[in-house]
Amino acid sequence: MTTLKQAIAIRRAELMGDRPDCYSTSERATKLRIETSDGTAWLLPWPNFLSSRLDEDDDQERLVLKFQGHEVVLHGENLRKLMEMIENTRVASLHPMPGQYLTAFGEEPFIKQAQVQLVQ
Repeated sequence: MTTLKQAIAIRRAELMGDRPDCYSTSERATKLRIETSDGTAWLLPWPNFLSSRLDEDDDQERLVLKFQGHEVVLHGENLRKLMEMIENTRVASLHPMPGQYLTAFGEEPFIKQAQVQLVQ
């Protein structure tokens, strides 16, 4: 989803009284679709998932997902809950949300920034 599409989805959700999520789940997720902060979309197969690490600072969390050949870095809040879903490979997609919507998420995971890097 592009930034414009994200803005439209957020506005539509505000009008409908619903909150958009920065992730989706599926019981049979075979791939993880990630949209980065610059709007690039990636599909990474769950069988290539190697490990994850959660770093928690006072004001922000950083979740690093390592796949064969790729590293995904997510910055946000309440990412521990997201890590639990990732542990069971139930996460189907991830994408960042504009920071001004953080308060609407309460205790739910909120991704402020997402990056994918090629690693060797």
